[in-house]
Amino acid sequence: MSVHSIVQSNNYQLLVHRSRGEWLEADSEGQLHILRGREKIWFAIRNFFCLNSLTARTASSINDCCQKLFRILCTTSPAPLDPNSPEIHSHKEAILDLLKAVKRIKPSLYNKEIWRDLKHLLDCPEIIEAKLALEQGIKPIPMEEGINGSYVLANRLNQPCGIFKPAELEAGSCSNPKGYYNIENFLNQMGIRSGTSYLRERAAYLLDKQHFANVPQTLIVRIPRKYFGLGASGQTYKGSFQKFVPNSSHAWDHYSILPSFFSGAQGHKIPVHEIHKIAILDLRTLNCDRHLKNFLIDPSWHAHPIDHGFTLPAKVSSLRFNWMYFNQSKQPFSKEDLNYIAQLDPEADAAFLQRKLPQLGRECLSRIKIAGMLLKKGAQANLTPYQIGELMIGKKDSLSDWIHWFLPIPSKGESYFETNICQPILRRKEKDIESFLDREIHAYLNS
Repeated sequence: MSVHSIVQSNNYQLLVHRSRGEWLEADSEGQLHILRGREKIWFAIRNFFCLNSLTARTASSINDCCQKLFRILCTTSPAPLDPNSPEIHSHKEAILDLLKAVKRIKPSLYNKEIWRDLKHLLDCPEIIEAKLALEQGIKPIPMEEGINGSYVLANRLNQPCGIFKPAELEAGSCSNPKGYYNIENFLNQMGIRSGTSYLRERAAYLLDKQHFANVPQTLIVRIPRKYFGLGASGQTYKGSFQKFVPNSSHAWDHYSILPSFFSGAQGHKIPVHEIHKIAILDLRTLNCDRHLKNFLIDPSWHAHPIDHGFTLPAKVSSLRFNWMYFNQSKQPFSKEDLNYIAQLDPEADAAFLQRKLPQLGRECLSRIKIAGMLLKKGAQANLTPYQIGELMIGKKDSLSDWIHWFLPIPSKGESYFETNICQPILRRKEKDIESFLDREIHAYLNS
């Protein structure tokens, strides 16, 4: 018998045949037993950390083990999969062990796709549900809203479970399904390159520390292109997947420009904290497109911010904070809000994103550091979210204000924040940034 490799673990030996790749376990008496099916999976999980002779054949066997484990969990778990699925929960420790073991394998020897699927099974099973549904023929539904290509993905019960936004279908790309090909000027005003909005979706979720603003879980995933019927070459689309928020309505549905007696809008029912948490997120991330259709209100009047593709701009040409139209934004921050703002660390946030998403670039990260410092200074000075928003956007006359309300595009020129705050700091004209921000706040209060 020709043995390909021997792995010792306590009283066990894992033997792999060179010819057929069989896995054999040696018992305490030295007898060899061929491992099949689940026995092979669980034995491998127990013993992967002892691998001492890693080869392509061994890696192939590990890939096979990962694939079988994944399929077993998916076929034995009822639809839809969720983080509380008992099958996933009961095997969580084994999956984690397997994931750690696979990471020790040379990247060229293991199947990255199945490794990602196992990881998503723990982190966000809705992604796996969406993939299984696509395999069963449940098609993605194109979304009409917005200028980027985006799709609603369903689970195996044909219920919405996530929003997928492929990088290659973003506005400015020749593959954009909505026809927004030649909008370089629009993107350049914000310093946002086509194909990077999906990274900003992920960044907003990562910056939402302690899930304070309740940004829906957002991950970067790959989905086979064949399911989108666009005839594109290659195998997968890479983009952001954001968990679907069920039973919710747009904030727009609760706001009206007409007097309340002409409208059934009930924006006054949205708690002050719910508006404030959206404001805090947008002020930190320099949101250029927070209109009232990209934050949702659920039946319990909790807000859920979505659509963050135009956050973290490299040039702050125009900020859009339409929560400022709610009177709640003119109320002072609560003690809970102030405690949260006080513990924010803009420097650490920028460094964190630099590690996690280096493609975003230093220009946008330098600006969110300044924005975070201004938010903290404004809160300490007892400014309301509305006042900090006005300080960053710049005071406008009523006509330009309403034009900005209806047009979903940046206005020409640069924001007050970019011209009067960022540029002096970034050009190193202001060495004492905190004193400079204090002066800006003082000037705003006296204007």
